[in-house]
Amino acid sequence: MNNSKFGAFKIGGKDDGVTLNAQLLVVDSDVMGVGVYSDSIHHISFGVRFSGKVHATGLGKAQQLFALAGQPIKDLMGAPNIPTLNISLESVWGGEGLANFAVWMDTPTLEHHSGLVRVAWTEA
Repeated sequence: MNNSKFGAFKIGGKDDGVTLNAQLLVVDSDVMGVGVYSDSIHHISFGVRFSGKVHATGLGKAQQLFALAGQPIKDLMGAPNIPTLNISLESVWGGEGLANFAVWMDTPTLEHHSGLVRVAWTEA
């Protein structure tokens, strides 16, 4: 992938009240950006910095796969975080797909979420 694009990702936001909005910059196969997690039921919101890689599959209909790691924006011990975010778009630079991510809230367990993804792409 030799393109650079900026994507506004919206993940989830339906039944469980959890939404992840991310602004990601893709340069070749590198991805970096920020996201905001919000849970409208439990009134929780926090920011995350993301970095990782993107790849396109070569078999059958091409998909675009994102593997991202998160770091808390607030560098505080025990700050909430999304340590993993995986996104699979239906096509290269596609506008829809699926995502799953884990949320850590300073407890021994991770909450796992999955949902539909909608992306709006612009040239970087």
